Amino acid sequence: MLVTPDTPYVDTSAADLSLTLGGPERPALHVRELTLPGGLRLRLRLLGASHQVVCADLTETVACLPGRSPHLPGTLHDEPPPPSSTRSSSTR
Repeated sequence: MLVTPDTPYVDTSAADLSLTLGGPERPALHVRELTLPGGLRLRLRLLGASHQVVCADLTETVACLPGRSPHLPGTLHDEPPPPSSTRSSSTR
């Protein structure tokens, strides 16, 4: 899908952007909603020279964010969850 937003062009560079996971949905110029196999819903949000992806309870934003220093990580990877601190045991 090709979209032509009715907004003035403003250039930015990756050095001006930050990555955040979580946080509120930002005002969007355009939103595309998709349903993935298995019924998972995905929202792609165009924020100007940046974007936001919302999937279930995860929100990823790459944008110029007020109050945040610009920073994009060189790499991003999943980390395993920490081990559970509660253990269940049963004795008879």
